[in-house]
Amino acid sequence: MWLQTLQQHAAATETGHSSPRYRVVIDTNVWVSGLLHGGNAEAVVRRVMSRHELVCSEYIVDELFDYLRELSPKVSRRWLSHLGLSMERFMVAVDSGDPVGIRDPKDEPVVALARETSAIIVTGDKDFLEHTGELGVTVLSVSEAVQLL
Repeated sequence: MWLQTLQQHAAATETGHSSPRYRVVIDTNVWVSGLLHGGNAEAVVRRVMSRHELVCSEYIVDELFDYLRELSPKVSRRWLSHLGLSMERFMVAVDSGDPVGIRDPKDEPVVALARETSAIIVTGDKDFLEHTGELGVTVLSVSEAVQLL
């Protein structure tokens, strides 16, 4: 179902049938939660892909795939390959930019992507949520995104 939604969004974007209101970066923790547990995280991903413009990077896709492979070696390589090909359509190459001083250096590429593309970040990461005013981008929790997007 996720793969189909990604493919439909990509096709709509390419043919001009989609007029997104916001550019949105979905942090890896939201992807993982949505894929494995559903709930609000899945709802956010679906809303972003159907109503807005999903923005991602090779860094986010690699981090997601590494986590899924580590968590569940039973995840089909074929399924991951299809998911990766679908997500490639939304990838933006970014310069890492100036460090933002966030505690976890692994979060720097996500902030750089959002800054460069003027996108909102949706995350469950407390580092982002606690320092949202210092990052120079809008950061929403999953529960905020469910209400606002």
